[in-house]
Amino acid sequence: MARNMSSKFGAADGFSFEDNYESAESVPELNKEQVKKMIDEMDKEKEAEIRQKKLETDNKVSSILADPALLKQVQEAASRSQKPLEIGDTRGRKGLKLPHAHLRFSEMNYDYLKYESRRRGLTMTEFINKIIEEYRNSPEGNIQF
Repeated sequence: MARNMSSKFGAADGFSFEDNYESAESVPELNKEQVKKMIDEMDKEKEAEIRQKKLETDNKVSSILADPALLKQVQEAASRSQKPLEIGDTRGRKGLKLPHAHLRFSEMNYDYLKYESRRRGLTMTEFINKIIEEYRNSPEGNIQF
């Protein structure tokens, strides 16, 4: 925002209005070669950082491979499927709606779902999702899409 240079507003507070702006002549101009050189230097620094991070990662992987206990833990973690989706409160939030289905149960199954979910401290949806997740991770429920 431009300032009215003829105004003396703030003079009583000791503000000076004699600005010592640098003229465009005092700022050195960079030519294309200098800019290219600066960009090349920054690229080299980034490449060095990436190489360093890759080296650190390779060292971690080699230490895991050298330790049989760690290797077994990594293999077990990799063999498990993804962590099940946490079902949070999505009501009224755009873009946070989960897929849903309208299901009908026999009275006996509905009572079981209601009782068992309450007993475990879960909602019926969480309980049904846990049942499906366990079945999907079992050998007979392992379907490749």
